Amino acid sequence: PAGLRIAHQLRASGARIRVFEQLSDVGGRTKTRVVDGLRLNTGAMFVYRGTHTDKLCAELGIDYEPVEPRTFGIHINGKTVLGRRSEDLARMLPVSAGARQDISRLVDSLSSAYSEHGKDLAGADRLSTISLSDFIAPMGDEAREFVWSAVAGACVGTPDELSAKFGLRYLASFLVRDSTSRGYVPDGMQAIFNALY
Repeated sequence: PAGLRIAHQLRASGARIRVFEQLSDVGGRTKTRVVDGLRLNTGAMFVYRGTHTDKLCAELGIDYEPVEPRTFGIHINGKTVLGRRSEDLARMLPVSAGARQDISRLVDSLSSAYSEHGKDLAGADRLSTISLSDFIAPMGDEAREFVWSAVAGACVGTPDELSAKFGLRYLASFLVRDSTSRGYVPDGMQAIFNALY
């Protein structure tokens, strides 16, 4: 979605642009597929408040519905684990006791940071200057793999590509079940990029 957003900004500034898409549909890694009449996002799932995509939706008149996560799920080490509370998820993961401790500490610190700084992690500006990979580097391998799985599965990016601030805001908003931080586009995320072109 970043490429089309930048093309949209360049076009709005008067530049003549041409976008080349590798696949038959626009949207890059943000795809929506219809399966048995249901729209399913295969890449990015949500629009996050205060992001470029949020602003683009407002500009294009695309509404989205608030989402409050009721469960947490992750697929790691060949097993899909679902939990109603973040503590349950950490406890049930098929990882070592050390990784569970790392993940539990991360969950606690994210929940605290979100409560202290709010959904935009205001005041946590240092986190904008480092990647999420750098932030989680002190964790053990298994715990880092957990974060990679959680982030790559829902942010359409990897911890190397995301700032710590963005990645942690995403994770923390799930942990505290903040329904004001994200929304679901009923016509699917690809509708945003279809509206551009």
